Amino acid sequence: MSKLKMIFLLFVFACGCVGGSVSIDDYSGLSISPTDPLQVKILQESPLEDYQEICQLTYKGVSSNLEPTYHALRREVARMGGDALIVIDKETAGKTEIPRKIVGTIIKFE
Repeated sequence: MSKLKMIFLLFVFACGCVGGSVSIDDYSGLSISPTDPLQVKILQESPLEDYQEICQLTYKGVSSNLEPTYHALRREVARMGGDALIVIDKETAGKTEIPRKIVGTIIKFE
């Protein structure tokens, strides 16, 4: 194996590249401009602030660490115009805490 291929494979493994799919169930019908993914929050419970539910998101995928998964979720939430994702269900793979499935509600703060 060439040195370049070896370096590339090590880079991919170290990054924990995420491979997954996101499905959206748009039940609000709201037309909202995209938001900044860097500002999107991933919440484990409903916030105290008032908010509107935009839609439900289901993520299924595999990653070797949590940050690429959350990065992909933030991008999708922002694309839908959301400010946050409230995680309502999470399945992990084996003994790890890294989710292989996340179900959540995309919300917009009022």
